[in-house]
Amino acid sequence: MDSVYRRRNGSAYSERMDRELRFNRSAAAFVSLTPNRGYRTVKIRYLAFWLGANNFLENLRFGGGRDRHNKLVKQYGDKRILEEADRAIRAIRKSDLDPVDSINRGIDHMLSAGLSNNTIRIFRYTICRFLLYSRLGLEPYDLSRAVKNVPRVWANLKRTPTREEVRSILLACDLRMKTLFSMLISTGARVGEILSIRKDQIDFSKTPVQVHLKATKFFRNRIGFLSSETVMLLKEYLNTRKDDYQYIFPGYIRGTSRPIDRPLARNSVWECFNRIRANLGLTQKYDKSHYYYRPGVFRVLNLDILKSAGYPPDWAEYLVGHNISFQASYIPPTTSLAKAWLRYDNQFCFLTTNTPENADHTSCVTSDAGSEERPAEEPRLRRTTIQQSPTRDDPLENQEFRLCQDRH
Repeated sequence: MDSVYRRRNGSAYSERMDRELRFNRSAAAFVSLTPNRGYRTVKIRYLAFWLGANNFLENLRFGGGRDRHNKLVKQYGDKRILEEADRAIRAIRKSDLDPVDSINRGIDHMLSAGLSNNTIRIFRYTICRFLLYSRLGLEPYDLSRAVKNVPRVWANLKRTPTREEVRSILLACDLRMKTLFSMLISTGARVGEILSIRKDQIDFSKTPVQVHLKATKFFRNRIGFLSSETVMLLKEYLNTRKDDYQYIFPGYIRGTSRPIDRPLARNSVWECFNRIRANLGLTQKYDKSHYYYRPGVFRVLNLDILKSAGYPPDWAEYLVGHNISFQASYIPPTTSLAKAWLRYDNQFCFLTTNTPENADHTSCVTSDAGSEERPAEEPRLRRTTIQQSPTRDDPLENQEFRLCQDRH
């Protein structure tokens, strides 16, 4: 191969070709370019789809659920999948396998299995990048035109839970998950953004309390606001923690119940939400595998509350971390955002008896953004178990703020 390259391009480019040939172009090297372990597993899964459609892997099971990536990888083992991918590349080099036809067979196989169009589009992109990375002499333009494409499907089939449903979900959680879900509702942040919050990112001296969210999807740091109810839950949760970890929601050492100062896994949040959803009967689906209610619905709920109450739409989109293009340059300073947001604080209180229907638009926090912070009257919570109706009242015996920690 090097001699052919020398004859076509001259000796001036031979050293460059020698350097390129020294690079490791294996499937394992392609997967390792992704720093996140979860995305590496996703890459291996798409390679398994491609290999199964071209008879390099037998009895391929697609699987479903949140752990579908790990289930498919465990079926064969990542080592075997990567070895078979290298064998498929060698078959392409020997002209025993056509690269374009192999991708098209994978797309047809996934369509017949009923996978979503968006999943197939990611599969198409991943395998095309893998073939280009393998230095097979393919042109990106020709590959993009020869490989089948499926249309992108935008499904807006989410449902916003009612206040009674949100209240029942919060009461069914332990204190940790109650705090986490309350922070999701108040900030409209993504689950991964909340799990990565540390103590030094929360400013309790501001009104409302501010959370400094680090850059994630769109590479932009931003501020989130916490409601008065969320602040009380958060303070109570931090006081009950046994270990003084920096992460607000620390995780565990893999395979054990020993805590460690690193973010809690997303699967733990999903498993908790799935149990609560099943116990409350919120199991409606808009297709065969996707539920209406999932942790991302709290993000939709945040936008629904703010926009329906009159908060400027572009401000609300900015706070939840959406890409609003050049409009982000004209967003007012944080003090103005906080002062306007504070008027809707009571609508993010779901456990207190002071609801928007009977609060006459009064906030759970009585202080203004520009004045000194005055202690708010501590709301009284209803002690309700999961077997009781969410609307049944059971007043507390004392005036202290006590949280419902009914573990399901």
